[in-house]
Amino acid sequence: MVMATDDRVADRERAIAKLQALLDDIELVRTMVANGSSVDEAATVLVNERGRSPIPAIKALAYGLEVGFQDAKVVVHRNLSPSAQAAAERLWDAAEEALTLEHRTTPD
Repeated sequence: MVMATDDRVADRERAIAKLQALLDDIELVRTMVANGSSVDEAATVLVNERGRSPIPAIKALAYGLEVGFQDAKVVVHRNLSPSAQAAAERLWDAAEEALTLEHRTTPD
């Protein structure tokens, strides 16, 4: 019983840390753009200086700039290293394929 509670506490703490990181990143994006930085510069800071993986960086740009995820994805991906860009595209394609397959096999 104690172990399950410890796991829930640890899960909660990880979730809070992720949310705080996202909020910090959103604020960074908004501040950078308000101070004249480009969206590409903000994306570069997120992935290169803050070490964010593409998905959290896409979320931060999308929420920070109030744009769609597809638009934010384009900006983040063009600011990744070529190897990270290729890996991210493969993951994105696999996710889209899985969602499409799930949608086709889900009964109405």
